[in-house]
Amino acid sequence: MERTDNQFLPVLLLGAQAAVWPGYALSRGAAPTAADLLAATLVGGLVAVALTVRRTRPVPVLILIAAACAVGTSSTPRTAS
Repeated sequence: MERTDNQFLPVLLLGAQAAVWPGYALSRGAAPTAADLLAATLVGGLVAVALTVRRTRPVPVLILIAAACAVGTSSTPRTAS
């Protein structure tokens, strides 16, 4: 018997990520560039799709997630410390 009770979790995580960034930035009046929005959307969608198949192909998903997160960090906003 295959469990499917958490198949919508990646979609919920993608929605939460969009609410935090760029949603919060947009609500404060700071508009991210189109390239940043495109990169965040592509990486977030890729990770969400990969997480839906993580039980059947765990190693390729791990590699894909690691690569997507490495690419995605270049498009996230940087804070001054």
